Amino acid sequence: MNDIRILLYTQDPTPIEFDVSYIDEIPISFNFLISDIRNPDKKNASFSKTITFPGTKEINRFFELIWKSNVALNYFNPNKKCDIYYYVNGVLQFKGYLQLIKINVDDSSGEVVYECSCKGTIGNVFTKIGDALLSDLNFNRFGHLFIKANVKDSWATQIQEYGVPVPFALGNGYVYPLVNNGATAYLNLPTESNFWLSGFKPALYKKTILDQIFSEAGYTYTSTFFNSTFYKSQIVYSTNSNQKKTQYQLSQNQFYAGLTTTLSTPVLNTALIPLTYQRLYNNTNPTNYQTILFNDTSTAPYNDAGSHYSSATGFFTKSSFDNYKAGATLVLDVVITASDPLAYYATIASFDLDIIINGAPPAIQTYSIASFVNQVLVGTTPNLQITVINPVTAVGPGGPLFVQFALKNINYILYKIDGTTIITGGTSTVTANIKAGSEFYANYVNQNIQEGDIINLDETLPINIKQIDWLMSEFKLHNLYMVQDKDNEYNYFIEDRENFYSGSIDWSDKRDYSMKREVLPIGELDFLRYELAYIEDADYYNNKYQNDYLETFGKHIEYVDNDFLNQTKDVSVIYSATPLVGNDVNGLVIPYILNNDNGVISTIGANIRSLYYGGLIPLSFGSWTLHWGISAGSETYTTYPFAGDCDNPYNPTLTINWDTPHEVYYTYQQATYTDNNLYNRFYSRMINQLTDKDSKIERRYYNLSAYDIKNFDFRNVIWDDGYYLVNAIKDYNFMKPQSTMVELLKLTDYAAFDPDNDIDNPLSNRMGNINQLQNLSSASGTNINLGNNSNIVGGDNNFIASGSNNVTLTNSNDVVVDLSISNFTGLNLNNASTLINGGINLADAITIEDVNGFNLAKVNASQIVNKSGELTTDTTIDGTYSFYYVNATSGNITITIDPSLFNNYEFTFIRTDSSVNTITLAGVAAETLNGAALPQLILASQYDVIKIKSDNINLFII
Repeated sequence: MNDIRILLYTQDPTPIEFDVSYIDEIPISFNFLISDIRNPDKKNASFSKTITFPGTKEINRFFELIWKSNVALNYFNPNKKCDIYYYVNGVLQFKGYLQLIKINVDDSSGEVVYECSCKGTIGNVFTKIGDALLSDLNFNRFGHLFIKANVKDSWATQIQEYGVPVPFALGNGYVYPLVNNGATAYLNLPTESNFWLSGFKPALYKKTILDQIFSEAGYTYTSTFFNSTFYKSQIVYSTNSNQKKTQYQLSQNQFYAGLTTTLSTPVLNTALIPLTYQRLYNNTNPTNYQTILFNDTSTAPYNDAGSHYSSATGFFTKSSFDNYKAGATLVLDVVITASDPLAYYATIASFDLDIIINGAPPAIQTYSIASFVNQVLVGTTPNLQITVINPVTAVGPGGPLFVQFALKNINYILYKIDGTTIITGGTSTVTANIKAGSEFYANYVNQNIQEGDIINLDETLPINIKQIDWLMSEFKLHNLYMVQDKDNEYNYFIEDRENFYSGSIDWSDKRDYSMKREVLPIGELDFLRYELAYIEDADYYNNKYQNDYLETFGKHIEYVDNDFLNQTKDVSVIYSATPLVGNDVNGLVIPYILNNDNGVISTIGANIRSLYYGGLIPLSFGSWTLHWGISAGSETYTTYPFAGDCDNPYNPTLTINWDTPHEVYYTYQQATYTDNNLYNRFYSRMINQLTDKDSKIERRYYNLSAYDIKNFDFRNVIWDDGYYLVNAIKDYNFMKPQSTMVELLKLTDYAAFDPDNDIDNPLSNRMGNINQLQNLSSASGTNINLGNNSNIVGGDNNFIASGSNNVTLTNSNDVVVDLSISNFTGLNLNNASTLINGGINLADAITIEDVNGFNLAKVNASQIVNKSGELTTDTTIDGTYSFYYVNATSGNITITIDPSLFNNYEFTFIRTDSSVNTITLAGVAAETLNGAALPQLILASQYDVIKIKSDNINLFII
């Protein structure tokens, strides 16, 4: 028998418990549905049942206590309620509240029945999460300094957890993948190969997010899938356009100080000017500046949580370099004294006071009054107020930042009480007082995370996404099924459908043959079209793809063969797709999540992204450089931390797109793609089974005991006269077990999906520098084509360099085309041919011309005719020409050659002018010409000729 407990509780501060478990007339039945397993967020969200209680003495007494019911008077208070908890075998099945609807009284028998409405929820992890947001999760344990070492370490070495290094492990913590988000460009260097550290953003592993959600909700899970390498490699990349410092970071690194005392300048004597009797103090270039000691940093609104401001020195100091906006407001008065006791008024003609916010650079404000107050009592002027703001000032390690002031100039005349008689003698002094109410503050100019800041990963996740929506997107992406652990209500078993069914149970002897069996066509797919897609986004490549193909990137559409259906099933998730983009500089293939406004690249607040972290993978060729601001360093790498829509763009074995996209934005030789996508891996077998004409639903009745229900698990298939999946168990009553209808699925068996990792690459177009189109190469074998609008047809071991344009090689072997070559077609070239800028070095005799018939080079067994040009100004040789006409008529000329760039190259120079101007040959370091140090004068006279060759280190005259 099941252990049933039904407990009622009053609403008192100390609730009174009433156990009504003994009343077997309470009719509460339960449904067990596979839809609850597939859509766990919908399970037990809320329910309403009408149940009745017999009017026993105990029930009457409890209902009188709660609802003030009086059967004799036919009265009760409908505005009251009590809590109800329903347990089966110690597991809470639901909790809610009871509302008394009516009292049914049989006057002839005296029988009383209370009819109640039971409303509430059945607890599970989803109801516990409620409306909580992803941004509510706490990832403080992964806080770390945003510096190059920590970014690089996250790729494969270690991360920071609780402030100490923890070895790298997929699925734990964070990683910094290489993504072009519009903020990684470094100065004016090529954006394809140079990346700025400040543009890197951390990504949290999905498993870390999942574990935190379950942990904070008080639940656990058991799952082979969530512990697989496939899932532990998935990350949520931060797409917030800017990552802000936290309020804690702001409070710890900014300050707001006030003054509650009075600070005075030294007493300054003024000089009496004869005839005009003006009293004058003049210090055009003050050196006696005083630092203001603001003494209150704790009384609201003043604060200095980080203890960076010292009231003893007046200095705000930092251990790191930061830019601040600093401001000061000074409340002051001027005190004038006179030795003549008849002095009563002072008329101030001019007044200058310097206020300095001393940072880097300082801000100086001179407060001047040309005509102050006609008559001021000798003693104290009315309060003045000066505000000084330094919009950008740098505070480096040690700082400091402080406020100083000095009286620069004052000019006034003393009068007697009548206001007209001038005091013509005696001495006079002046003092300036900085008074209470004066303030000093410093706030960050830029509140975004910068190098050297502590980065809080709580801030990396979008702020408006619910945890439930994120969880259900994960369930949809991977077709996950979730069932509660019968031995632990706070644990769940979660697997993808292909691995969910893991056992079997024999119910053949429990069949109730007295009840009719119903056979129905499969009804699981009541739609004509099944659409699985990421949602749209406005970044450049998503927007381009959506405009070109009128659907989102990597979308899958599955049609069902049924003439009676016309609906569409939409399986969409919160994520947007992330197209990968390649380049022709170093072959780097990475996500581009940015805005492109007519070639102007910028960041964009993109939608949340799901990426697959493939680890450190080697570039197909070339390298990339990471630059950072602290210490102005850089490092160059030939591997990179790849994250994208597949595990490896050069050799993909899986993709997290729903389907193969119509187009990708990268290409490489022998490019392949994989059909191991989300649909094929997690949905195709299920759809095939549910749409097969031989699959069916059967409704059968079984005599199930409480023990059967207690031990039932949707992960088990049922054996009767064959194996069936359980779709539903309808209206099972724990108190009165009886023949129960069970809905079964009989599915046609289909083989599990077998991926093909060698399918043709989709139409590949790479937008070089976002706007430049590179055609898909038809190269084969070991050919490498990096040129724009270039092709290699047939042949082997050919190379077209990045930067070349409109080059075609046909049936050629061992040909290398330099980056400078454009508009060239080569046919049947062989034997280690090298097409270079200005000439060609071939073992074969050949003539090379461009499309206009202009000679690039003519080569035969005995002669090379090279391309020539003219020099009239200072020039650095770049290899465009190998023969130069030098004309120095307009002035002296310096010709610079870097020998290391032109090993075994030959350059010929002839002077064509007769002027006295000089021509100089220079190197780039400590090179020599025929053993003598450069620079050297050459070509002294008209028609002088010099032929120079490099050995990769120095130059020689030949």
